[in-house]
Amino acid sequence: MNKVLIKSNASLREAINCLNESGTKTLVIVDEKNQLLGTLSDGDIRRAIINGADLDKNIEGIYRSDPRYVIEGKYSIKKLAEDFIRNRYDLIPILNPKMEIKDIIYLEDLMPDDEIDNIISQDIKVVIMAGGFGKRLLPMTKNTPKPMLKVGNSSMIEIVIDNFKKFGFKDFIISVNFLSEQITSHLENGKKFGVNIEYLKEEEPLGTAGSLSLIKEIDDEKPYIVTNSDVIIDLDFRDLVKHHIDNKADITICTKIHEINIPYGVVNTNGTVKSIEEKPDKAYWVNSGLYVLSPKIINKIKHNEYIDMTDVITNEIGNGSNVLSFPIFGYWKDIGQKKQLEEARKYLGRTEDK
Repeated sequence: MNKVLIKSNASLREAINCLNESGTKTLVIVDEKNQLLGTLSDGDIRRAIINGADLDKNIEGIYRSDPRYVIEGKYSIKKLAEDFIRNRYDLIPILNPKMEIKDIIYLEDLMPDDEIDNIISQDIKVVIMAGGFGKRLLPMTKNTPKPMLKVGNSSMIEIVIDNFKKFGFKDFIISVNFLSEQITSHLENGKKFGVNIEYLKEEEPLGTAGSLSLIKEIDDEKPYIVTNSDVIIDLDFRDLVKHHIDNKADITICTKIHEINIPYGVVNTNGTVKSIEEKPDKAYWVNSGLYVLSPKIINKIKHNEYIDMTDVITNEIGNGSNVLSFPIFGYWKDIGQKKQLEEARKYLGRTEDK
């Protein structure tokens, strides 16, 4: 429980770090006596950043001071579950009569996972790019496609699918190429995993976006989520789609903050030294490998032609399309190297396979 509690004098940067470490999407704001002051969701942080808030800004004025809560022993499980679903709460604090935090309750504490899946079902298709060669993970990928590498008892691509499934996304299109039969024979049509799966077969590598041109019947009414098969991410994908639709975006890029410490004094100079910073921390927003694309963007991609997603995005920016970022918080891992694979296994509590 303590992982989701944060004091009201914390900075936005500290709140982001707390979200990253807790694995939740909402923090609970408390005072020195552990009394409830409010809640702060990843959406609240996202809106603040989009509106130009500095990362060192205090979270007061950003967090919600009228949070939903219940008093211990004085709530109906059925009504509380309905409240979670209707308002899409991530968590609800349980308080004692002194307004002190006693516990945190989540929807999965109230309902079985299969019941939750049925209630929140979504009709947006998810395209998973699983055709790469995984060269940076050699020799593990010599005879095994990267999406099929194990993280414990589950393959990487199963974890990606399951992350979407728990938010109601059940329709998948998987683009395959290298050792594709291992992926298709394992996942089949998806029924044994409780989802629906179609496949796009690349005869030749088409880059990180070219295989989108192989989608036979593009739904012109709904956007598509596109993700790499090696991206493990803690995100409510419904919020991502809503942001894309509400802002009439053509492309939405999920971005993740990445901080770098420069272990030297940085000199700002054009010949004359203007300033010097001793071992500064620099923060950058990086591409997470997760996107939402409107159908008109997919329709522009030439059939069977090699193109990377970065080129698609650059072209559309040049064309004046509405290309937006969607800052994400919580856990994110782009598994391109053995170290990152081991980190993901550790985070997910899975046993490393030899």
